[in-house]
Amino acid sequence: MLNKILILTLAASLLASCSKKNEEKPTEAPKNTEAPKNTEAPKKPTAPVVAAQPTASGLVLKAAKLKVEKGENNPDGPEEIALDDEGNVTVDGKTVIKLATDGSVTDKDGKVIAKITADGTVTFEGEDETMIIAEDGSITVKRETVSTIGDDGLLAMPEMSEKVVFEGPKEARRAMMIAFMAAMMPAEDASTPPTSVDAKVAPAKGELTDLKAGDKGCNVTFEGRCFKTDVDACKAGGCDLADCAIAESMPGQASCPKK
Repeated sequence: MLNKILILTLAASLLASCSKKNEEKPTEAPKNTEAPKNTEAPKKPTAPVVAAQPTASGLVLKAAKLKVEKGENNPDGPEEIALDDEGNVTVDGKTVIKLATDGSVTDKDGKVIAKITADGTVTFEGEDETMIIAEDGSITVKRETVSTIGDDGLLAMPEMSEKVVFEGPKEARRAMMIAFMAAMMPAEDASTPPTSVDAKVAPAKGELTDLKAGDKGCNVTFEGRCFKTDVDACKAGGCDLADCAIAESMPGQASCPKK
């Protein structure tokens, strides 16, 4: 209230002074001809935004996994194959291989076992045949699609009794599938029976004693021993082909029902 009274009083006083006839006109204050000074602080230059460049291999390394529901023919198989953001691939928590953005796949000893190019072509060391893994995770061999991943993440692959489900971002499907194929390749370790002619295990019919997993001509294995045909590998395990499970890997892995 006091402020309003004060304003009204000043206004009335100003009007009264303006009405005097003999009052001199007030002198105008000199105009400031100087340009207004810029009082704003200079802005710091911002770094340009650089778009992420695609890798030579087209691989996107993001955390993803394949969950495996074991089937009757493979009760001892893995339950989970996982990929992390650094390209490490684990099978049931055990690191087995590593993917790199240049498209190389290395085993736990750092040896390159496979390569993938930008168009998805995968070449395994010691193998002449190649496969193509598309960005959506589908696999093509000799122009025939042999594996796909549905919208629900379910992996469809002929002659595979296990239920396998992909979990993760869609852009990681290609990397996850090459991880899956490479991880399923039998690795040589101390528990692998020797395959030379001096081995304590007597060679089975059709066994290729001069080859080891990964060598050309080793199409299917049983307990680390190489065979050219599924029939011979299954017989080495003590069962017929009808009762034998062949894991979809390179090379294939034969297993017989436990007695």
